[in-house]
Amino acid sequence: MSKENNTPLEKLFGSKTRTKLLSLFFGNPERSYYVREMTRVIDEQINSVRRELLNLESIGIIKNETYDNKIYYSANNKHPYARALVMLFSSRTD
Repeated sequence: MSKENNTPLEKLFGSKTRTKLLSLFFGNPERSYYVREMTRVIDEQINSVRRELLNLESIGIIKNETYDNKIYYSANNKHPYARALVMLFSSRTD
């Protein structure tokens, strides 16, 4: 995909998949998702989703916990930028 077709948030965050994941997590900050569920919801490839989950987890913006042998990911609401991200992604219209 050409960079010219990216939304302003995709340009800001550097990745369409990362932007979709941030929107998913911080648009619904109390909800947890497992990997395959995320791939369906945001309509992205599993390898791309896994790569971005590692990136986001490494900076502490998301967290994970295991339940029923599945790893669930959610927004880390204690992260210093969590509140700003909730405000940003809860107001998205695109």
